[in-house]
Order: sequence, then C-alpha cells, then structure tokens
Amino acid sequence: MKRGPYMLCRFCIILCLSVLLPYAAAADGASGQQPVQLLMPKEIFVGDLAEIQYAFSAPAGFSDAVQSGRPLELRYEGTMLARQEDSYTVRSMTLEQSGNRWTLHLQFIPWRTGTVELPAFNLADLLPLDAHDARTGLAPVMISLQPVTVSSLSEKTGIKTMRPAMPPVLVPGTIYAVYACVFFAVVLLAAFVQLLFRYRALRLRLQSFLRQRALRRNAKRTLRALQRLRKKAQEMDVCAFAGSVQEIMRRYLTCRFSYAFDTVVSSGVSLMLDQLAGGTLSGRQLETADKLESLFRRLDYVRFSHELQGIDSGECCRLADDACACVSGFEEAV
Repeated sequence: MKRGPYMLCRFCIILCLSVLLPYAAAADGASGQQPVQLLMPKEIFVGDLAEIQYAFSAPAGFSDAVQSGRPLELRYEGTMLARQEDSYTVRSMTLEQSGNRWTLHLQFIPWRTGTVELPAFNLADLLPLDAHDARTGLAPVMISLQPVTVSSLSEKTGIKTMRPAMPPVLVPGTIYAVYACVFFAVVLLAAFVQLLFRYRALRLRLQSFLRQRALRRNAKRTLRALQRLRKKAQEMDVCAFAGSVQEIMRRYLTCRFSYAFDTVVSSGVSLMLDQLAGGTLSGRQLETADKLESLFRRLDYVRFSHELQGIDSGECCRLADDACACVSGFEEAV
C-alpha cells in the first residue's frame, strides 16, 4: 500500500517521456537544417566593410550538380542585389561547400544608417560560367537574407557637430628634420649653380682627359706592335718589314694628330706635323719630327731600292728601334 503513489508517479513520468521525446528529436533535427545568418562585425557603421555569412542546406539536386572543392565566385553584377547603390555596394559574393551545408559570403559597404533590406534572389542564377551547364535543370534556390542594421556613429558618440580644425601633430624631432632638409637643399642648390657656371670648364677637362687617354693607348698599342714586329725581323723579308714599320707609324700619326697620314709623302712628314700643331711643337718634338721624316725616307729606300747590300736583320731591328724612339719623343710632352 505504501508503494502505490510511487509507482503511479513513475508510470506518469515514463508516459510523458515516451510522448514528448519524439517531438523534441524532430524539432532538434528540424532546427539543425534552418539557415543561420551572421554579420561580421556585429556592429557596423556607414563606410565599413561588412560581411554576411549565410549558412544553409541546399536541395540534394543542387549539391549533386554543383560540386566544387574551392569557393565559387558568384556573378552578382546586374542583379537587383547590386542595384542598391544608394543603400550599399556589394564588393564580393562567394559560395563554399562543407558536406551538405553551403555558406554564402557577401561583402558589402553600407552608405546609410538604419535598416538595410537586401532583396531575395535565386542562387542558381548567380552561379559562375563554369557551372552554367549544371544549373540548367536545378530547382530555384531562393535566398532571403535578414535585414541588417547600420548604426550611427554620431548617435553612439553623442557628437552632433563637426569639430574645429586642428593643426597637425608634429612628431618629436620633426623641426630638426625640416631644418636639416632645408640646409641640404640649399647646399645642393649652391652646388648645382656652381656646377652650372663651371660646366664648360668641366666639359673641356673631361674632353682633354679622354683625349689624353686615347693618345696614351694609341702610343702603347703602337709600341707593342713594333716590338712584336722586331721579334720577327729574322723571319720576314726586308722589304715587307720596312712596309710594316711604315704602316704602323702612319696609323699612329693618324690617330695622334687626327689627320690621314696615308696620303702624306715621306719628304713632307715634318712640314705636315708642324702645320697640324700650329707651330706649337716643342724643340724635342721638332727634332723627333725630323727624325721621323728621315726614318720614312730610309724605309722608302729599303722598300723600293733594288740594291739591298748591307741591309740585314740587324738593320731591320734598328729601323724598329728608331720608330719606337720617335713615338716616345712625341709622347714625352703629352
């Protein structure tokens, strides 16, 4: 008799659980399939870049037809969703798949405060071109986004009027940096002005330097050629040797005095050198010019004379040495 109320209470509890649990499980399963919308950040203001994340379960046919391992870029241009430029501007729309669930990412920038209504749209119409064939037989997948509230920054801060203009805040040490820049600018300007006035002199110095360098290289090249020729004195014919020496020297004079000495006769070499120098040849160079003319006369004799008695390899070496001495005599005053 004492156990009667206890057994009756236990029976009622079991009966209630057996009736209510199926409904609770069904409600829980149904709630797991409901779309979920998130706004990031939760509070947005005019001009902020906001993002709506809309997670939903698409029909089985949609998931089977549209399969992608990477986010899909949706084509929202020209739709009603992108024609609300007075209220917001859509920056991007992507769609991601995670199992049977899909997540829509919509980035936008609001342009007015208050509630922003986003029109409903068919997701199948926004699929990219590579998924165009897959959407032909799809049923419409309507997306209805919840309204978004854009907060007012002035209401939050309580500031209704514009603040007065304030001078720029200077970083410590800025004044010294400005003074240093002005000083260096003045120095550079002065250097530029001085360089401008001395440009002609600098140009002449540069030209003179390049000219002297070219003359030194010409002299070294000529001396090396004569030395190589001197080593072949015993192997070469005397006439060919004399012709080679004269050819080397004429090439040297052409570069040294910027005049074609190929057409100058041997008897006029000294006079031509004096004319080209404008009477500015030094005594040593005049003496060298006379020796060079004598050398050219001797080379012509060796080349065109039929009497070559006494002209041997030793004479060829002396001709090469005399040519080297003439080159050195001209370059001493450079």
